[in-house]
Amino acid sequence: MTEQHLLEEVFRGLAPINQLAPAAQQRLWATATQRTLSAGQLVFARATDDGLLHFVLDGSVDLIDQGRFVQRLNPTLRIARRALEGPGPKRYTARTYTPSTVVAISRAELARALDTSRLPTAVDELVGGAVPENATGDWMTRILNSDLFKVLPSEIIQTLFGTLQSIEYSTDETVIAQDDLGDYFYLLESGHCEVVRRASATRLASYVSDFRPGDTFGEAALLSGRVRDASVIALTECRLLRLPKADFAKLVSDTLVHGVDPAAALEMVRDGAQWLDIRDPEIYSKAPLSNSLNIPLNALRAQLPRLDRTPPYLVCCDEPDLSKVGTYVLAERGFNVRYLNTSIVMLLKADRTPALVTVATPVVSSQILAFPGSPAPPGPTFQPKVIAMDSMSTRAELSASAERVDRLYTQQEFNAALAIDRLPSAAFGETTTGHTLAQLMEDIDARKSAIEQDERASVDVTAREAGSNGADSEFIDFNVLEGSATPGLSRTIAPADSLLNAELAAALTDPVTELVHDFEQRLRNYVEGSLMERAIEIERRYQNKVTRLQENAQHQLRKRDAELKARYAAHYQKKDQILRENYQKLMTLVTKIGQQKAQLQTARQQFEEKLKAANAVYKQVEDMRRLLGENIGVVDSTPSGAAARASVR
Repeated sequence: MTEQHLLEEVFRGLAPINQLAPAAQQRLWATATQRTLSAGQLVFARATDDGLLHFVLDGSVDLIDQGRFVQRLNPTLRIARRALEGPGPKRYTARTYTPSTVVAISRAELARALDTSRLPTAVDELVGGAVPENATGDWMTRILNSDLFKVLPSEIIQTLFGTLQSIEYSTDETVIAQDDLGDYFYLLESGHCEVVRRASATRLASYVSDFRPGDTFGEAALLSGRVRDASVIALTECRLLRLPKADFAKLVSDTLVHGVDPAAALEMVRDGAQWLDIRDPEIYSKAPLSNSLNIPLNALRAQLPRLDRTPPYLVCCDEPDLSKVGTYVLAERGFNVRYLNTSIVMLLKADRTPALVTVATPVVSSQILAFPGSPAPPGPTFQPKVIAMDSMSTRAELSASAERVDRLYTQQEFNAALAIDRLPSAAFGETTTGHTLAQLMEDIDARKSAIEQDERASVDVTAREAGSNGADSEFIDFNVLEGSATPGLSRTIAPADSLLNAELAAALTDPVTELVHDFEQRLRNYVEGSLMERAIEIERRYQNKVTRLQENAQHQLRKRDAELKARYAAHYQKKDQILRENYQKLMTLVTKIGQQKAQLQTARQQFEEKLKAANAVYKQVEDMRRLLGENIGVVDSTPSGAAARASVR
């Protein structure tokens, strides 16, 4: 990799440039002005404003304030990944200490790329010389004036300051590591910290924000029980106050964060509370809650100024632990807020909610999912219906709804099967339905033949009577009589034959009507019987499905329980074996130590005996020396002794 490519990689890692997409970084790199300076050259002078931001890519640069050395920056320091100056006129003079490579980019261009009006800088309140001498007092004032301490009771604040633990971090030291478990809540007393987040294990961490004296952080992991979602690194030497997780729960979260069950939440909604859904917009768009606000959790702090403080808020999402985090964010800013202590999915299952639930019943198709307890939107397309979820009628209605859905599904299956394998017309007569309809048609034909015979007999009798009474009635057309007796026909009857036709109509109408009614009754009985059999069959299939699902679930649970038991048994057996082996080794070691101790005791006794013997020998030697000295004096006093000494001389 060439030197230019290395410099470009360093440029991409600068803050806040590392927040941008690669294409935007490439555009900024193309517009940047790169300078290679020797030692002692001026980068920029104090009080000038050229509209540029200067970054150190290589080498060391000194910051000087009216001849006073402030700080030396080089790319190895995390603070040097920021711009050398803040917006506006330069506060310091920058001069190279070693041969350096400096890049300058337009402040307006970077602001447009970041879509922000305030850029984080390295020098603006981040260097040691810029921290005021009364930092502790300013920190205390800022803490007491913060939103968190405004909403905490005075006795809680007093206990809180008595529980905080002081800890110091050096420059570039990690205060919180991403993916670690949350154990402390932090308050920054002095110094500055940087928040970075790594999207994946293979990607570099990108800049998120800064922490200055008085800021608090670390509460999200404590409330949600999850791992840290970002890292906090000290930009300068920092002193922090931390609060253990148990004390944070007792003093802060239990005071500010309160959950409600579904029944209480629905009651709050009826009294005017506002649902606040903190799920991601993609998830929310698939099943949006009617009359709810959607602000994702990662954008909640930025969107707080846009929220109306008048209504109480109910924070909800699919995971109650994340709802607690959102509730803390709002409660810290003084909002009247509660969170739903269960999932939205569980709340939507109204049959598990022993309370009155307003179930939205859309009359026309709509993309809005009606949320239990939410007020009805205006317009005629919404008809709320109050249902007592613990009543028998509601359970029957829900059961009927489920049966209708299952019946529709079964009918769709039947139609699909019929479309694939349609029964031939010739084979239809061999089915049970074909036999039933054939028998019904035979009964209808038999009844029709009997009625026709009765009609003929009646016509013959009437004709004979008419023939005996007058000569004008020698012949009667049977078709005319049959047509006049048929119901539903509107024939014009001659006035001379009105009495005869009326009598024939009265005589012939009743059997036909009876036949029709009998046919309708039989058909109705057959249809109702078929529907009843089909309903029984559907109910049986439904119960079989439920039974199979329950048996499968129980089997899976038993299987998983057995696997877990076997796994834990093997794990504990292995641990027990290891403990036994370690215990055996320990006992062996204890035995060896005892043996060595006994040997040491024996050696000590032998040493003491030898010491006593040596002392006795030493005493004998001293006695012999004393006696020898005394004897030598006696020998010197005799003449022979003196002659001996003389001869020696």
